[in-house]
Amino acid sequence: HLTLDGRIQFAMEEVLATTVAKHQAVGGMGLVVEVESGDILAWANYPFFNPNSYKSSTPAKWRNRIALDALEPGSTMKPFLIAAALQQGSIKTDSIFFCENGRWQQKGWAIEDPKKYDWLSVNRILSYSSNICAAKIGMALGAEPYADYLRRFGFGRSTSLNLPGESAGLIRDPKTWYPLDLAAASFGQGIATSGLQLAQGYLCLARDGRFTPLKIVKGKPSDDPGDQVVSPEVARAVMAMLREAVDEGTGTRAAIQEVSMAGKTGTAQKAAAGGYGKEYVASFI
Repeated sequence: HLTLDGRIQFAMEEVLATTVAKHQAVGGMGLVVEVESGDILAWANYPFFNPNSYKSSTPAKWRNRIALDALEPGSTMKPFLIAAALQQGSIKTDSIFFCENGRWQQKGWAIEDPKKYDWLSVNRILSYSSNICAAKIGMALGAEPYADYLRRFGFGRSTSLNLPGESAGLIRDPKTWYPLDLAAASFGQGIATSGLQLAQGYLCLARDGRFTPLKIVKGKPSDDPGDQVVSPEVARAVMAMLREAVDEGTGTRAAIQEVSMAGKTGTAQKAAAGGYGKEYVASFI
């Protein structure tokens, strides 16, 4: 028996189809996960196809994007960076960073923010989604600790769902990272994740920092308590920042009256010949 809930699945598919059409996107994917259990309640890929008559469709529509597509996640990775840096003691919740008024020029490369900020505290860095300050937090944390925490959150490896062809994503050996690689990875570029891995990582944050495997098949709960990736205090601090991101940051469109909402937006440029192009992968978790 699958963990899917037919009503939630139906609602997810309707919203996904409408949103993809509205933004004239190539495709879309959506997951709903119950935090308490790790059960996947809805799983939708768009364009849809009928598996009972798949030959009338095209192979591009058969792909299970959520499990197979490895994409640069963009700013949806910033909560994991901040959680790792807080856990390591590289930053504190009241640390502040200078955001260079929108452009940080280094030798041979530069990072820009969509808006010009001067000084921001860590919670504002996350809610306003400053790439520059995220890069500075990454530099303070270091490549090897950051990559280690990403793997502990479930990135760079397949989930335990045992799906055919599931992507492990891509996190290169941090020993090979240059400063630009670390800066880019801090705001979700230069690494690749699947939709499943992102859901797995956020489930860990929502469960007070304890890793809990996603489930798609119903069964008795595991006796394994799971790895405590970051402390409950760190996880709750990051969740509070994600609530602020919805209340007054980049995720205000996700606000629901009288419901406590937390989340993070992501806008990752798609790689193109010669560098990054003008097309994007947009996401919200």
